[in-house]
Amino acid sequence: MKQIIIRKEVTPALASRVSLLGCKSYTISIPSLETADALLKTAVDETAPIASLLGEYRKFAEGGDSSLFARMYQISETSGLVIDQNIYLYHCDPCPVWVNWEESRWAYMSSRKYVGDPWWFEDAEILRDVQQMNLIDFLEKYKGC
Repeated sequence: MKQIIIRKEVTPALASRVSLLGCKSYTISIPSLETADALLKTAVDETAPIASLLGEYRKFAEGGDSSLFARMYQISETSGLVIDQNIYLYHCDPCPVWVNWEESRWAYMSSRKYVGDPWWFEDAEILRDVQQMNLIDFLEKYKGC
């Protein structure tokens, strides 16, 4: 299953914010580092400075831990799971909003919901279960309710 890097913090009403800026492709290309902080604050309500974001992104992309980013298994165009200490369902309608700067690319999502704990289960089993089980069975197995 495809994995993408997302910003852990969600931005409510993300699609509306980005549409109001005229970004029809749901992609924000950062023109310069000098204007990046203001652009990201307006577009996605980002509070972290671009220098911090890029440093954390590089560290995370190289396999390090990050308090700002997560790897999300993309279940559909609009939704995915992050499996770390907990299992979270992320969603963004109509699609994630991407930020691009040179080789760095990450997505913002508009909502996050806790759905359980991974315990001793492998990611592959959790991903299979989320696609094959009904909601109640999944929540009961992973203690999400």
